[in-house]
Amino acid sequence: MVLHSALHVDWVAEAIAYLDAWRRRHRGHPGAVAEWVDECRAIAEGTLILAANSWCLGANIPGRPRVCMPYLGGFSTCREIITGVAESGYEGFVLLDAAPR
Repeated sequence: MVLHSALHVDWVAEAIAYLDAWRRRHRGHPGAVAEWVDECRAIAEGTLILAANSWCLGANIPGRPRVCMPYLGGFSTCREIITGVAESGYEGFVLLDAAPR
């Protein structure tokens, strides 16, 4: 989790810098979000994590659907995926014009 957290903090900081340079804001494309959630779920189904009552499944919030939030496909694969997203101009994100400053 620590390695993934550091990787994601760096990636988000670079994404914010990219968006700021172009004065853009973004949101995840609904189809891309659904694909990512499905991929994370499919990987998690091959592990024991779904049998746990863990915060990373949302089990600590009554009534919340159990969703595996972390990517369990490996650190290097995750790094390749998010690097590819950045290199593609943030494929899977809808870039919107920034609100006036």
